[in-house]
Amino acid sequence: MSINPLPFARLTVLAGVVILLTGFAMGIVDRDAGTPAAASAQSVGELGGLVYQVPEARALDPGNPVDAGILHGIPVARGALPAGQEWYGVFLTVQNPGRRARLAARSLVLVDVEGHRFGPEQPPGSNVYAYRLGRLGPGQVYPPAISPAAENLTAQGALLLFRIPRASQAAGPLELRIHPPAGHGQPQDLPVS
Repeated sequence: MSINPLPFARLTVLAGVVILLTGFAMGIVDRDAGTPAAASAQSVGELGGLVYQVPEARALDPGNPVDAGILHGIPVARGALPAGQEWYGVFLTVQNPGRRARLAARSLVLVDVEGHRFGPEQPPGSNVYAYRLGRLGPGQVYPPAISPAAENLTAQGALLLFRIPRASQAAGPLELRIHPPAGHGQPQDLPVS
């Protein structure tokens, strides 16, 4: 007895179409790009042809084993902050949906509600979470899907590490100001808290 594979193939294609349409209806798939939709419209911005997203931003506690791993390589002298200050991590992903390589932002600062600006600290080269992006190829996402920064559920992005007063976070929302490379647009602020 022989089974005709054609009806089974049609059923498989039909099931795929139903799954895709369900994804569109639920907002899981972006209708324009055919890619997963952004987690939050407030934490996503397009600048210089690249899409920046902040999936997570929070205070980091060197005494917490998970955060200690993220803060790897921060010398003890820098790890012990003065009273009233804290480490604040902004985790960032960058996607190049275009067809040519693009330069990523190199100037990123954290801004509090009073306008105080905080530049990122540079973790040592041994820190696998640190944001270190220059050029992003067409269709690429940073950090790569198979990297500690992308795989860590408490990070989900490359680390921008800031030393800020606790009062800055308590006073209200913080924003990440992204300055594009020269000639690629105006700075853009992304809410992070």
